[in-house]
Amino acid sequence: MTGFNRWAELKNQEGYRGPPLRAWQERALLEWEANSKRGVIEAITGTGKSMVGVAAIHEVLSLGGVAAVIVPTRALVVQWTRTLRETLPGIRIGQLSDGKKDNFGAHDVVVATIQSIYKAPLRTRSLMLLVADEVHRYGSEKYQAALTEDYSWRIALTGTYERQQDDGIEQYLKPFFGDVVFSYGYAEALADGTVAPFELALVETPFAEVERNEYLEADERCSDARSKLIRQFRFPEDWREFFTLVTKAAGSKEPSRIRDLSQQYMKGFSDRKKLVAATASKLSFAEKIGPHLGHLKGTLVFSESKDSARRLAFVINKSVSAFPLDSDSKSADRDSKLRQFSSGALKVICAPRILDEGIDVPEAELAIIASASQTKRQMIQRMGRVIRLKADGGIARIIILFVPGTPEDPNSGGYEAFLDEVLPHARSTARVSEGKSALLQTWLTSREAPEN
Repeated sequence: MTGFNRWAELKNQEGYRGPPLRAWQERALLEWEANSKRGVIEAITGTGKSMVGVAAIHEVLSLGGVAAVIVPTRALVVQWTRTLRETLPGIRIGQLSDGKKDNFGAHDVVVATIQSIYKAPLRTRSLMLLVADEVHRYGSEKYQAALTEDYSWRIALTGTYERQQDDGIEQYLKPFFGDVVFSYGYAEALADGTVAPFELALVETPFAEVERNEYLEADERCSDARSKLIRQFRFPEDWREFFTLVTKAAGSKEPSRIRDLSQQYMKGFSDRKKLVAATASKLSFAEKIGPHLGHLKGTLVFSESKDSARRLAFVINKSVSAFPLDSDSKSADRDSKLRQFSSGALKVICAPRILDEGIDVPEAELAIIASASQTKRQMIQRMGRVIRLKADGGIARIIILFVPGTPEDPNSGGYEAFLDEVLPHARSTARVSEGKSALLQTWLTSREAPEN
């Protein structure tokens, strides 16, 4: 057999200075090669899927070709550039992002944001590979200009191949990249010793009376608008189809009853989501648990918004060093805080979606999910930030805060897709009610699961 059967000895190959590939990475590349070097590689965050892309780049360069890496954020441009310099020293790396407009004339690999490359697609007469990182982000009509037929080889990387609210995968991505050729989930990774075992706690953080009243009012506006749109204007009852249509209608510039009802729905939906994500009880929990985070190697707190991240960091910082990171953070400040986090000088980072994708977070032991995320993909991304193998062989811990009686309540189906996938593999699970956060304090100290 030719091709990627030799990746077991990749570390001995000329020009490569990265780690040896893991068995699953070799298998993924073999499946990709067998599919005419096209396909999607789905691997849980923390298992090293970027090295699959590096291996493919090494292969195309060895044959005299070039490679483009597309990513959704500038932070990932920096991260991929750093990874390529460390693993493939000597290659010429350019960037198409943030004002830089490099091309293949003087570079072997160009790392580009999707926002830049779809406006200025790369062209060459050479054999060309496309590595699409976080490929689930590119399933929209506007980005199709970046997915040109110039790329003979195409490899797409993702933690979870899932998009919400549309059929972007089937319509745009599958025709270009093909099917998922290899999938590597938590169960396989745990069995292989690729990720750390984890424990999970679900913690009730109920509304205060005034918050509940505001939530019920927003919920009523949503229900009223939805009912009228379905009954009077024949909007689909399927929620995904309904949400896609109502989002489009709400953005219409033409006044109409449909637009008004759609805007009413979206306003109620947004208000409801904000209320769930930022309850006083979630802040209270963060303040109470703060003094018990100092002995951990690092804690990541995932919030819904920049404002909630800042408020969470403020209350935690009363007892242990905590800092909020968001898209407004300057690159130098962000890198500085991540270095402090890695060294232990900073114990807690609070952030909205900036930590979901695009930043390689140093080793962390605990994740506190304080937001109202409902997507399996986003939850698995967040889980992946703490299940990376620990230097001391330790475990990861995940705490999910939820408001009872809302869409994030596991007893009412909240996080259902995520929990169905990960709960069977948890070393232990617990459900903790209001007023029993002391049980979690003991758990964090003793490494034994709390009992409610």
